[in-house]
Amino acid sequence: MMEALDHLVEKLDGLAPTAALVLGSGLGGLVDQV
Repeated sequence: MMEALDHLVEKLDGLAPTAALVLGSGLGGLVDQV
């Protein structure tokens, strides 16, 4: 069970920066429109 959890954490660690980039650029686009 712990191995699966570690694998999930690794995937989340890989996704976090990407999600932050997407959210950041999305918010930046919204601010530019205002």
